[in-house]
Amino acid sequence: MGKLTTAQQRLINSLSEGKKVKSPYSKTANALRQLGLVKYAMFVGWFLTPMGTTYVKGEHRD
Repeated sequence: MGKLTTAQQRLINSLSEGKKVKSPYSKTANALRQLGLVKYAMFVGWFLTPMGTTYVKGEHRD
């Protein structure tokens, strides 16, 4: 996996802090979904996948 853009890194950090992003049309979140780092659930919003959590903790490998 390549390096994330500034917007993607900011979004994944805010999700790890428990902040909510509810719009299913977020281009940044959809780009992270394609990388497998986040998923979307109706009535919940975007959330980190196990791979996303690993990325935030810094245990990922490029």
